[in-house]
Amino acid sequence: MLALAAAGLIVAGYLTMVQLGALASAWDPVFGQRSTREVLELTRPVPDALAGVLAYGTEVVLLLARRGRLLLGLVLTAGGLASIALIIIQPAVVGAWCALCLGSAALSLVCSWRSATTKPQAPSRRSASPSTGCAPCSPTSRTDRSRRWRQVGGPVAGRL
Repeated sequence: MLALAAAGLIVAGYLTMVQLGALASAWDPVFGQRSTREVLELTRPVPDALAGVLAYGTEVVLLLARRGRLLLGLVLTAGGLASIALIIIQPAVVGAWCALCLGSAALSLVCSWRSATTKPQAPSRRSASPSTGCAPCSPTSRTDRSRRWRQVGGPVAGRL
């Protein structure tokens, strides 16, 4: 899922640079540069692809941190809904298509779908002790170690 979010970040970043004028035109082998230009100029002067950069960037950070499952779910849901809107707006409002925009929308939808269908990981069997924060130092671990020590005939097992 991290690879999908990173790919989306690259595509959205490229489209943002085109919208800001840092690049002359967008590469579009399917629908052509003219069609893509019409779609990207829809929200001028505000680059809407920048919202994709922020969303994909947030996804990448949350996935790397392995935290914030709720926030990640919200970002992915919002991205999925925005992607559906983008797919509808292109032919209905602009009357043109943009291959990279559709690719970014597809990546967002796949990320949303994968997040919705992936089960959360179960907690590990060795949980940390709340007081020490360390699994080997937990009270059950100490009890298990001393029980094993007595079974093997440690220094205190029946010698006193």
